[in-house]
Amino acid sequence: MFHMREIPSSSRIHSVGYDPTQEVLAVRFKDREGRPDDKVRNYRDVPAHVARGFDEAESAGRHFAFNVHGRYDCDVVHA
Repeated sequence: MFHMREIPSSSRIHSVGYDPTQEVLAVRFKDREGRPDDKVRNYRDVPAHVARGFDEAESAGRHFAFNVHGRYDCDVVHA
């Protein structure tokens, strides 16, 4: 597993991580109470510029919705 970094400013996303050698973007969401969900979603074949977009985005949730959700296959694993 690779390093996940928290996104405290997001109300929806707890943390993200990226493995550039395998082009896997890992996303861990927050539950309704704002705690980290017990699952991590690993999105496959994600280009590095999409992963870097979380650093540049005004809203991590919006970046996810427009640039990741529904565009890449994912595997769900327990954190």
